[in-house]
Order: sequence, then structure tokens, then C-alpha cells
Amino acid sequence: MPYLKRIITFFMILFSTIHADNFKVVTVASLKTVGLIQLLQSAEVYNITVDVLGMGDKYLGNGQKLHYMLEYMKDLSDDTIILFIDGYDTFFCR
Repeated sequence: MPYLKRIITFFMILFSTIHADNFKVVTVASLKTVGLIQLLQSAEVYNITVDVLGMGDKYLGNGQKLHYMLEYMKDLSDDTIILFIDGYDTFFCR
């Protein structure tokens, strides 16, 4: 449990010190499941925008995530920080 507390503290500090214009939270999800809905609702509570890539597309395997991310990053500036999270098993809390 101390390990988890350190991780949570790290992200709380990270979120409080970065600017929204150079920080992106990104996930890949092809289906709108209960897990994805919980993620998006928890993000909304903390005013966090989550960019969901691949919604509605047929899931072809984990390699597909890399392709989505490479395309997504093409339009970002070099100083952008990306937090890539699982779309179905992640939520934000404090």
C-alpha cells in the first residue's frame, strides 16, 4: 500500500504543476463499456479531459494502440506531456 500512496502522490503533484495546454490524458477504447464510462465520469469530476482514440473501430490487438498514438502525437508540440492510461480499468480519485 505505501507504493500505491507514492504513485498517487506523484500524480497529484504532476497534475498540480503542469499546464493544461501541454498535458494530455489519452486512452484507446473501441467500445463504450462500464469501465470507460467510469473513467470518463471520474475525469470529469476533476476537470480532466481524456482523449479517447479508436472509439467504434474494430479492435485488432495491442499493436493498434501504437498506431493510434503515433497518429495522435503528430499534431502535438514537442513539449507536450502525455499520460497514456488503460481505458477500461482506470479511474481518477483523490
